[in-house]
Amino acid sequence: MKVLGVEFAGKEMRYILTSQENGEVNWEDIYDKISLSETRSHEHLCAFNTAIGTLLAELKPDLIGIKQFLENGSMSAGGAAIKMEAIFLLNAACETKFISSQKIKKLPLEDPPMKYLSNALKAAILAGKK
Repeated sequence: MKVLGVEFAGKEMRYILTSQENGEVNWEDIYDKISLSETRSHEHLCAFNTAIGTLLAELKPDLIGIKQFLENGSMSAGGAAIKMEAIFLLNAACETKFISSQKIKKLPLEDPPMKYLSNALKAAILAGKK
């Protein structure tokens, strides 16, 4: 099963594609980040929407795990993250699971391909667990 892990951080969407079978998790070199540089620009929002649509069409995940963020309070996500998440969800054609920050922090992880991908990778691993 192909599980895509996603984290929205600031003006970036970080993602990694994993393959999960029988409790074993593998990931290849399919990871990156996509930025939304201007949150109030029609052109930039459309470009981000196109990039997400293309990404999901190419990767064809069976499941998506997204690191959940707070929508209000002092530790809430910014406007860019909320807009990116909304655009992403509109393009998603498979089941999406939101994974809490607490669960992500508790999961030990050795040697992520890039340190900035740790939370996205943990979201994918936790989403893939039954």
